Amino acid sequence: MKISERIEYILDKALDSQDITREEAVELMKIDESAPERYALMSAANTLTRKQFDGVGEVYSQVGINKWPCPVSCSHCYFGEKWGLIDKPEELSPEEVVMKVKEFDDAGSNLICMMSTANYPFERYIEIVEEVRKAITPDKPLLANIGDFNTEQAKKLYDAGIHGAYHLIRIGEGKNIGLDTDLRIRTMDAMREAGIALCYGVEPIGPEHTPEEIVQEMCRGKEFGAIHVTTMARVPVPGTPLARGPCRP
Repeated sequence: MKISERIEYILDKALDSQDITREEAVELMKIDESAPERYALMSAANTLTRKQFDGVGEVYSQVGINKWPCPVSCSHCYFGEKWGLIDKPEELSPEEVVMKVKEFDDAGSNLICMMSTANYPFERYIEIVEEVRKAITPDKPLLANIGDFNTEQAKKLYDAGIHGAYHLIRIGEGKNIGLDTDLRIRTMDAMREAGIALCYGVEPIGPEHTPEEIVQEMCRGKEFGAIHVTTMARVPVPGTPLARGPCRP
């Protein structure tokens, strides 16, 4: 079945290694799931991915350092202090973190992320990173997934052995997600100054989010020079304010 000439033009443009515009990206996002254009889009994405990475995939792993009530209390998040879902705070010891990271390293993980809640003590995090770095493959990429930080702290992360950080402006930031957009931008600026690579994300995507909103964050990651951009659907966690609506499939 022949697809529309307009969608064919946009896909051919992408397959020819040309940048598509924001408006064209929105058009692709609006393709109906049952339309033949959807399968053409999937085929083009598969072709581009295999070409870009020479048909080789990577495995990324993550260790969660702590499970504490977080004062930021984002409306979708299980960790939000306001929602009272965490009865017993938990934290891994430095030795436990090292053991888990080393297990991933030994198993051949291409990148290992160390995640904490936004209120985790920064200096304690640095100490753990330093211990982890001593125990694993010297050039193994380590990624931080932590709260916001300034330029001085970014340099400490880099010196301790952090290669990149997962950071972003989430959809709804400053509204139903309780952080200031300017603060998030300052953190990403600090990363750039310290030489820490940015891993961006388009999340948490819910059924109320429009193609325009989703594409805006996709483009923002590119504008900030992200080395890769992920996507994540919002999972309705019982007990959080956004649990009442379904997640985007």
